[in-house]
Amino acid sequence: MFIKSINQAIKSKNLLFFTLAGLILASIATLVLIATSHTQNIKINHKPVIIWDLGDVTLQTSRKKATPIVGLSNSIARFLAYKILKRGFDPADTQQVMFEFMDFRRGNPPHTAAKHRNLPMPLDMREIMKGEKTATEMVNAACADCDLLADYFVKYHNSNNSARQMVKGALRCLLPENLVQIQEVNPKMLELVRACKQANNCELLILSNWDKESCDQLIADKPELFENFERDKIIFSGNTGFMKPEPEIYNYATDKYKLDPADCILIDDQPENIAAAHAAGWANSFVHTDAETTKAELIKLGVISDPENSTNNTDSVVTVN
Repeated sequence: MFIKSINQAIKSKNLLFFTLAGLILASIATLVLIATSHTQNIKINHKPVIIWDLGDVTLQTSRKKATPIVGLSNSIARFLAYKILKRGFDPADTQQVMFEFMDFRRGNPPHTAAKHRNLPMPLDMREIMKGEKTATEMVNAACADCDLLADYFVKYHNSNNSARQMVKGALRCLLPENLVQIQEVNPKMLELVRACKQANNCELLILSNWDKESCDQLIADKPELFENFERDKIIFSGNTGFMKPEPEIYNYATDKYKLDPADCILIDDQPENIAAAHAAGWANSFVHTDAETTKAELIKLGVISDPENSTNNTDSVVTVN
């Protein structure tokens, strides 16, 4: 009888122990579920990263400044030959002719998807954009070939001296000191860059296909544009070994700055660069055609505000007129 009473006591204590343990575990589980549920309901807001191209977006080439480098007499001679003698090419097509000659001198190598102003970018240009060769080296070699291969201009353009000199002048525009000189900051795009910076609800980067030889000079020469960007937030392809639209340069940007691709918004004038950005996960990237359409896209993304709706907008965005 005594032993039986002891066993019952032990059993009752075990029952009490397990009951208390069960209550404690249930309480812990409830707290974990509440905490997990609360965490899942927290909305994490990432800042969008606006990534700007340079050429034909924030910068534009001045024909007025380029003409003395190409040579006014060359331009006049080429224009007269084309209009009156019906020989050669339209001076407005000089860049295309220059690119075609670049391909010819290199044995017409196959093109990648890279383009400049919607023209397939020659191997010479791709090499300087990726930092494999300096612009000075390329220009000097190509100008020498213009003279060595003078028959090219006779055969393909029914012209010799005026066409050849025109192409040599266009090539000289790519020399670092000349390239920087003929660039002008697009005032409307500068206004948008400043508005994004003032809004303080996004990060600003530059990602440009640009040669490594002239990039420091470009930054020093255009302070009104580059003062809106932190110096280490400017990526020139010539310093990376890659170029748009190669996927490596998009990965380079996200890895370097620890960015979420979903936050990255590239503004670029070349559709193939935007397609590559989308493939890299930069889903909100868009093609720049003019300042007004880019402004509209930035308003749609909520980076800057629409002046017409500014009175009802309570977010910390900046109105652009």
